[in-house]
Amino acid sequence: MVSSKKFCYLILIEISGPTRTREELIPYIIEIIEECDNEDEFLIKLSDQLIHLKEKIGGKEYAQILVAPLEILSSMEESLVREKAIEALICLAEDQDQGKKAFI
Repeated sequence: MVSSKKFCYLILIEISGPTRTREELIPYIIEIIEECDNEDEFLIKLSDQLIHLKEKIGGKEYAQILVAPLEILSSMEESLVREKAIEALICLAEDQDQGKKAFI
């Protein structure tokens, strides 16, 4: 069963489409991450969920857009946030074609 928050999130992304998700949602997520007063639990969930945006932003071709927020998360003080972000970065890297691994 999908929670109501997750359902609203999915609807928002579907309505926005890949271009607006890339151009508006990802920069907004970066702004949220850079705020100093975020709860660790929120950042852990965000780190865990960012990888799932890959298909919503246009697929592998645009996956490098997810690197910026994940890099920020991978430098956070909380070790679980860093671990989740690094796992997501590794998944992105493994999913890329050999010639497109330059974003690592």
